[in-house]
Amino acid sequence: MMNKTKKICFWVLLATLFSVFSGCDMPQVESGNRRAVRSDSAKPTPGASAARKPASKPTPTPKPPAWPVRAQADDLTGEVGTYVADGPSRVRSTRRMTFPYGDVTGNIYAICEPGEAPYIGFGFTTSPNLTGGDVQSGSNTYSIRVAVDGHERRVRIRQGWGERAIFPPRDFVSTVAAANNIRIELPWHGQGSVVYSFNLSGSALGIRNLRARCLS
Repeated sequence: MMNKTKKICFWVLLATLFSVFSGCDMPQVESGNRRAVRSDSAKPTPGASAARKPASKPTPTPKPPAWPVRAQADDLTGEVGTYVADGPSRVRSTRRMTFPYGDVTGNIYAICEPGEAPYIGFGFTTSPNLTGGDVQSGSNTYSIRVAVDGHERRVRIRQGWGERAIFPPRDFVSTVAAANNIRIELPWHGQGSVVYSFNLSGSALGIRNLRARCLS
């Protein structure tokens, strides 16, 4: 009877130990490593989003308006005496003149006094030394050849004595406003026939704005 009891106790003890050890948690090293690998692979590569971001385009610099209108004040009173709309740029003659006129440049512009309609002027850095004109009181007049968009015509211009500008008739402003290019031929002393070519891009808008300032 005693031996039988010892055997029963032995088996009960063995079963108890087995249940205790089978309930213990073992460390999951490999599964932890696998989770770590998956977690690391899911992280975005530094700088990846920045690399995909499109580069910003530089903001273009706005171009200045053609034939901008400016006011000219009277030196004595400080009041506005005239309004001027200047053409795109100053140009040299198509064939460069010899000394002392090699660096003479010219420009085209529209001008008006308050209350008056605009008219056209051709300005130069040196007073044009023209020949063959008709002498009048305080000025000379000349009949010159002009090409408007390639179409030739003759125009009578006026130059005050010693002035650096020449002026066609006042109604010539409508011709300039409707054209793209104008070439004038001047009988320059010692230089023969001298041609200046002027770009009239933007002239219609500039002259319209000038007219609004003078007749407002």
